[in-house]
Amino acid sequence: MNRKNETNSSSKLVDEIERDLYSEYYGKYLSDLGSIVEEASDDAVSLSTRKFMDIINIERRKLRENFVNDVVFYAGKRFSNEDISALAEIFDNQLSEIVSLALTAIADAIKGYYKYRESHTMTSKLRERIEVMVRDLARKEARLRVMEEMLKGCSEMEKENYMRDPMYKVLALLEEKGPMTATEVANEIKRSEATARRYLNKLISMQMVSKDTSQRPCVYKFVRAPWRRDV
Repeated sequence: MNRKNETNSSSKLVDEIERDLYSEYYGKYLSDLGSIVEEASDDAVSLSTRKFMDIINIERRKLRENFVNDVVFYAGKRFSNEDISALAEIFDNQLSEIVSLALTAIADAIKGYYKYRESHTMTSKLRERIEVMVRDLARKEARLRVMEEMLKGCSEMEKENYMRDPMYKVLALLEEKGPMTATEVANEIKRSEATARRYLNKLISMQMVSKDTSQRPCVYKFVRAPWRRDV
């Protein structure tokens, strides 16, 4: 019964962590998707505008000449230079208005296309795939976190069991406080120095403690512990 309760509790914890992680990852990976599409449409508008204006600027003089020649031809009379300049100015003004309307139409068409694609096909499949990836990632990390907490709890329980042996109390002491001399260890565990050395030598033989003789007096250093999974 206890085992079943522990399983249910772990499952609920996984679900809670998964929901938190999903919200975090969703905001991280999906919240900016719309702005990315908008930036792409802006880039497309900018590129199209530059291309259109390049063509207009190249063709402007030719178009102006054709306009003036057509007016002169259909008027059937000679025009003074002032009249021709006036016709050219009329053409330039009209062309500017036409270009402005054309650029607006181009921008509206491109943005409308991107908006349609975003809501229908362009990003929907991408969004679906990212959502699946995010949910799967959140689930796996949630399980991993719960497992790590469970292992940590088991490690702490295991350490408590080892602490019944005074030799492992010495090991835990080195783990907590760092390198110590035999005298310091003896003072901490309130045993004789000979007893402390016996514990330390046993731990050295088990490769859980190392002895640094480069210092005087020599010091003993923590290497690993049976309750630790990371060393």
